[in-house]
Amino acid sequence: MVSHKTILYKKETFCFTFYNLMRAFAPDYIIINYNPNKMEEIEKALELLRNNGYYTDVMWHIHDIKSRHDCDNETAYEILDEALNNEATFERIWFAIAIAIEENKSKIETQTK
Repeated sequence: MVSHKTILYKKETFCFTFYNLMRAFAPDYIIINYNPNKMEEIEKALELLRNNGYYTDVMWHIHDIKSRHDCDNETAYEILDEALNNEATFERIWFAIAIAIEENKSKIETQTK
């Protein structure tokens, strides 16, 4: 049952930033507790991070884990922490960054002249 504080979103109509927060393992429909004040606060925090050079377009949330596994918030956070803070993840990210740099070499060279 969907309460008045819960909104059913279809992926295609998601707000882009929030979709990126939830997309990784989300089913076709995601039920979230929608709190406009909290979303505004989150958007401001993301904007502050972006304005200070942090990449925030792909974020992970405990609901990414909980949408596929029955666990509490703390366990979901621990799973994310273990998955994201390991050598294999770091190596893949740096490998992908190296490829992106190579693919954008002409832009980089233009900017440094």
